[in-house]
Amino acid sequence: MRQFNLQPQLPMETEECRQELELCLAVYEELQLLHLELMEHEPMPDLSRMTSERDNAFVKLKQSLNAFIKKTGAQGVLENIPALAEYNNRITSIIDVSEKLSWAIMQYRENLKTDIAMVKKSRDAMAGYGAANINHLTRGC
Repeated sequence: MRQFNLQPQLPMETEECRQELELCLAVYEELQLLHLELMEHEPMPDLSRMTSERDNAFVKLKQSLNAFIKKTGAQGVLENIPALAEYNNRITSIIDVSEKLSWAIMQYRENLKTDIAMVKKSRDAMAGYGAANINHLTRGC
């Protein structure tokens, strides 16, 4: 039995925009998962590099989404409601993961501040003990 594709056929240029959008969504999703994993397992993750990577991926995602909407036009949007609903769900998921990532980064920074304060306190204490030993030794002479 012959099967028919009931999906509306997009013009080639629009199809390329759709493929680019799906690629950008996938790249951003993978990048987020990688960054979450790095936050969990790396003792000192490179926050600057991770932020730069996500910023660049976001710019590409935004551009591809805008291009897709522009190419499909109002009629194309109506014809592609299921695909747009899927994109909306994926973007919502990206936002949720971004919030988790932001929280993990905030926790990392807070832990880092606490660790730095403890090191400073320990260093000050060691300097105080050193000064006490020097005073003790000089009094004995």
